[in-house]
Amino acid sequence: MPEVSRFFGIVVRMQFKDHLPPRALGLAMEWAAIHAAELPVDWELASTRQPLHRIAPLGYDVVAMLRVRAVMPLEGRSVRLTLSDGTDVWRDLTDLLDGPVFVRIAAEDAVFRRVRAIDGTIVWPGDVDIAPETLIWDGPTPEDESTRRPERFLRPQPPRY
Repeated sequence: MPEVSRFFGIVVRMQFKDHLPPRALGLAMEWAAIHAAELPVDWELASTRQPLHRIAPLGYDVVAMLRVRAVMPLEGRSVRLTLSDGTDVWRDLTDLLDGPVFVRIAAEDAVFRRVRAIDGTIVWPGDVDIAPETLIWDGPTPEDESTRRPERFLRPQPPRY
């Protein structure tokens, strides 16, 4: 699969059938809108199996959304997050560490403490992550994000489907 660009942990490839998680899809759509003139050229190249032109990634300067810049594990299953605007917030992740991918992270302190801030969110070994909008806002990014501030202390709840 030919790679076109890479940003925030998302790899954009030219392929005919695929899907992305909602968070990645939103960023990819924003990136695609910015590069609307370049994408058809790469599509033609991909359809004839020629090397693609690299397209610039989506940068933090383009995305106004708050993202996680740094993380520090605290006691229990809590973390201190430093956001892209410099704000520090504290999150108790206990209720989010549910399901098969989180079993070791929830059960073992040493594994939980291996959390890192990568591409705007927090990630554990094995590429296990939590969506930044869940960490920051306890749900989808609000429409009024530019004027609203996240809660300083919050225990996010698991998404309800």
